[in-house]
Amino acid sequence: MHNPVFASYMNQANDHLRTKSGLDPRLAEMVILVGARAVDGQYIWTAHEPAARSAGLEGEIIDVIKFRKPLAGVGEKEAALIRLGREALGQHKVSPDTFAQAAKFFKAHDLVSYVSLMLHYASSGVLLNTFDQQLRPGQTP
Repeated sequence: MHNPVFASYMNQANDHLRTKSGLDPRLAEMVILVGARAVDGQYIWTAHEPAARSAGLEGEIIDVIKFRKPLAGVGEKEAALIRLGREALGQHKVSPDTFAQAAKFFKAHDLVSYVSLMLHYASSGVLLNTFDQQLRPGQTP
């Protein structure tokens, strides 16, 4: 990054959310993909799709996010987070029903952490897109 001090803060936030906040690693990787997909963040996607698979996220759920498919057949907890992200990042607001569904499965502290992680990667995706960050050699979009 062209701003090392800011990058340091971003890395600290990322480290906290991913490794120290107690989030389920499978769901954490899933919300990272939701954030990356919302901003078409190919650099982040190519880094985190393999990580999501390694964390146990099913290929069917990855495809639902990647291809913006309907949530039919997705588990309730996963669907709640994906819907929350789609509304927050795509519509810029979350319906009361969507929020209530997510709050049914997650404590407020964890929900704040999942949404913050999703937004962290969406903002990183916008930053990388703005500066035209290219994929690593050999990677395909």
